[in-house]
Amino acid sequence: MTANYMHDVLDWDDSIFPAMIFVFGGLSLIVFYVIATIRAKRED
Repeated sequence: MTANYMHDVLDWDDSIFPAMIFVFGGLSLIVFYVIATIRAKRED
């Protein structure tokens, strides 16, 4: 879905690669935040 948007709006031919970086990068930040929050609650 993100790759289709980038292809249509930005006219990027190989837009699947930046789209995968954006999606998985965002997901990894969310996972890191959840793990850090859980660990911080355990220490208190």
